[in-house]
Amino acid sequence: RIRLRQEPIAPEHSAVSAFEDLELLQDEPVALDVPEQVRIRIRLRLSEGASAQLSLGSEETPAAVLRVCDGEVSVDRRVGAAGLPDAFASVQHLSVRRGGLDAVLWLDDGSLELFADDGTAVLTDRIPTRTSPQIVLRATDGNVRLDELTIAVPVDALAVAGEGLQV
Repeated sequence: RIRLRQEPIAPEHSAVSAFEDLELLQDEPVALDVPEQVRIRIRLRLSEGASAQLSLGSEETPAAVLRVCDGEVSVDRRVGAAGLPDAFASVQHLSVRRGGLDAVLWLDDGSLELFADDGTAVLTDRIPTRTSPQIVLRATDGNVRLDELTIAVPVDALAVAGEGLQV
């Protein structure tokens, strides 16, 4: 069977932080500050009936929320759509392999691209501008295992920021 596989065309990136082999808990979110332009490599394993969410921006005022449940990722733009046209407030859905999420998420000012399952499931979406550099990952139901979370930034941003880059 032939499957279309997509890969992003992007400048070279370098990892600035990484986490692996963590159990995500509902009452203990993982919160990180990330630059405006960032590549996030994420691998999650979900137990039966489990789900997780990634808030883009603070949990109080996210620009959008990605929700992962068995076999689906959704991007909820309703949470950050205040002041935008009514049609903007929507939820997009993407079918992915069951059992978790294996994806690369590209974020910049006003958009996201999600390449899941080795690029065989792809979602591109406009999102409101993040009002906070924070991203927050948490389990919302059941057992969620974070196998990998790697934050990478464009190499040219590292060269410009030098020692002052904060992630």
